[in-house]
Amino acid sequence: MSSGHRFILVGEDHEDAFLDPRVCDVLAEVVRELGGRPSIVMAPAAGGPDDLPEDLA
Repeated sequence: MSSGHRFILVGEDHEDAFLDPRVCDVLAEVVRELGGRPSIVMAPAAGGPDDLPEDLA
């Protein structure tokens, strides 16, 4: 990673999430410390590929 690189971190925003949504916050802080520019997108529960929000498609 070089300084200024952008990272998109995608988390799940529902009670059955595989990982705790706060993991994205921790990872974003590490990316910032390394000089990167993180963005976090929280995805709602999806039943299939047609359920993805437009910003993730």
